Amino acid sequence: VRLHTVRVCGDRYYGDLIPDILRCLSDSKWRVREAAVGTLRAFGMSGLNELFRYFAATSDRYESEQIAEEIQRTGMIEQLVTALASGGEGSRLADAVCRKMATMGKTSLLLNAVAARIPQEARILLMDALMVAPTAKYMSILETLAETDGGPVGDKARDLLRQAVSRSGQMSS
Repeated sequence: VRLHTVRVCGDRYYGDLIPDILRCLSDSKWRVREAAVGTLRAFGMSGLNELFRYFAATSDRYESEQIAEEIQRTGMIEQLVTALASGGEGSRLADAVCRKMATMGKTSLLLNAVAARIPQEARILLMDALMVAPTAKYMSILETLAETDGGPVGDKARDLLRQAVSRSGQMSS
């Protein structure tokens, strides 16, 4: 019943039900959680912002994993990266989501975005967010950007690489 109720809410905009749908993100059944993500997505940016806010705040591992997978699987990365460069609350929220995904190791699509030709402001902010848990692949992307990009993105990559070297030198001392 919960599953079908959540799905029906996505057919029309029932914005006043967003708090109820958010509660479904902690349902014991994964299909209900998946449907809740889809319904929030159907509500446009207002639903996505609530989903992102919930994801950034939750400490539940299973909820976090499922939401991160849904963000990646359903193409919300594009909206997330766009929100990074939007400024204000949307940008701070997108940054928190990217940082959480980085700490969870859910970075494959975020790494693709850094390497892609998205607006440079979004790339630079995403590069900062991914530094909370840099992987070898990410460091390799930074090295490539540092060598091939003569603009602000390359400058940022070089700066982040210098910071990483400095941190690793301090840790080994």
